[in-house]
Amino acid sequence: MSAWGRAAESLNPTQRSTLERLAASREERPRFPAEVAIGLRNDLGSRLAPIADRLEEDLFLNKYKLDRVLGCEVRPEDDFEWSAPKARGAVGHKAIELSVMRRDSPHPLELVDDAIGALVAEERSLGEWLGRQDESTIARVRAEANARLVSFLETWPPIEPKWVPVLEGTLIADFDRIRLSGRPDLTLGRAEGEVAGKVIVDFKTGRIHDSHVADLRFYGLVDTLRIGTPPRLLVTSYLDSGQLWVEEVTEGVLIATIDRVVDAAGRLATLTSGERDPEKRPGLGCRWCAIRDACDEGAAFLRAARDEGTLDDEI
Repeated sequence: MSAWGRAAESLNPTQRSTLERLAASREERPRFPAEVAIGLRNDLGSRLAPIADRLEEDLFLNKYKLDRVLGCEVRPEDDFEWSAPKARGAVGHKAIELSVMRRDSPHPLELVDDAIGALVAEERSLGEWLGRQDESTIARVRAEANARLVSFLETWPPIEPKWVPVLEGTLIADFDRIRLSGRPDLTLGRAEGEVAGKVIVDFKTGRIHDSHVADLRFYGLVDTLRIGTPPRLLVTSYLDSGQLWVEEVTEGVLIATIDRVVDAAGRLATLTSGERDPEKRPGLGCRWCAIRDACDEGAAFLRAARDEGTLDDEI
């Protein structure tokens, strides 16, 4: 823990556990020769090239598009509209950002109110929606965002500046007409030459799910391609339970992620070109699908998931 500089006695047990699982001295951190990232880029580039050659327009891949094309392709695109449940996550994350970046120590509700004020001032999308809502709706958003922020403050140690925190930083890797991009919730640390140091974190609620693991691996690959040294750890932080899912980054993890990216790029290219029809693949996304009442496969999947007790109502 001394590597992270926070006295364990000042932390509650969950905060202490979070710190212990993420901290590492320089001697404990893995080293990745430059040839690793070079090999990964060459491999991915050579496998994406035939796909790029067939494209009529640029192809953008992020975690949402990967999850969608590798999941159910029949699920219609939703016309996105803000609501109180959707706004709580964005406001809560903005409040977490302020809690990390502010040099003073305001109370959580002050941070939530500042987050709402900052978003409204931007006059974009969520800010415009917030500016049109009545006091009851704002109170609901405020309460739920405050719960999310307090969960973070209770389960994470105070983030120190020397940990190099970055919230929602953009990661990009370009391959001709194909772009990979991601925005992890939080990154801590940084590489020192060939020594891995970065920890990539996403905040979630609900149960641990394979898609959360896949999202982080995608971020890890893009960051490796971007700076040439892989991150050290991939972490999903479940704020409501205080649990962490932690995976050490290895060359094998990154190679497997390349396979997933190539698969998704090929599927998306043939789908958008009209070379094939969308495939129906039921999964957890059936819970929110607009056509779930008319989809026998989706209904059967949800019944089985409820019977097995694996269906989580969290969004």
